Amino acid sequence: MLPTKEDKSVESFDVRVVEETGSTNDDMKTHARSSRVSRPLVLEAKHQTMGRGTRGRGWKSPEGCLAFSLLLPFSMIRVPVSLVAIAVGMGVCSALRDAGRFACIKWPNDVWFEGGKCGGILCESVKDADGRSVLIAGVGLNRDGAAERTTNGWPISGLGDVLACSDHAAPNPMLGPLVTGILGILTRDRADVAAAWPFYDAFAGRTIRLEDDGGAWKGLNMGIDSLGRLQLKTNEGVKAFFSGTFFNDDAAY
Repeated sequence: MLPTKEDKSVESFDVRVVEETGSTNDDMKTHARSSRVSRPLVLEAKHQTMGRGTRGRGWKSPEGCLAFSLLLPFSMIRVPVSLVAIAVGMGVCSALRDAGRFACIKWPNDVWFEGGKCGGILCESVKDADGRSVLIAGVGLNRDGAAERTTNGWPISGLGDVLACSDHAAPNPMLGPLVTGILGILTRDRADVAAAWPFYDAFAGRTIRLEDDGGAWKGLNMGIDSLGRLQLKTNEGVKAFFSGTFFNDDAAY
């Protein structure tokens, strides 16, 4: 359960901090189902023991990792559901760039920095106590890189001292800028988000290999359309994907 103490240092949303929890997204689900969600709420955990990524993958939270979840009603969001994770990623990258870390997005929801994955985003939805749909956007960012690789063979990078936090009882100094960046993008129009994508795409104009439930594909990354679908120019023409997994194919990079 969430603690009752709130940090109202940022007027547009409330922040709660815990030393340790299983999953901030799961905590937010529990909170939302028993509450009326009328404004954004952020939960930061200094350590997660059961963090989750997409497709049920585990998310490790080593020391120095910044892990938080943002809860807000869908009535505050202007982008369509299919663009929400991409918009959250753009908000994260925008804040990191302002802090001197030129982060990008590996479609659809990995945060990319200096040739490796430095973070991930998991967006989920539940109903609050009034039956209204609410968004839970979970974000995990690495301070340090690692010698090991992701399950798909990608390097793991870190953002360094930009995530430093000397007071474990206080929100990470980057939390405010990150959440502000996310909220700013989520309230933009669909066309604005799609138009901004080329500035955040870590693999813009490159040949990529992608797998989805329909098979494996290789082609030129043509960006996303207004629904957030990845456009891949293959030997069979341009194909659009709502979801899929990039793999590290050395022949393609």
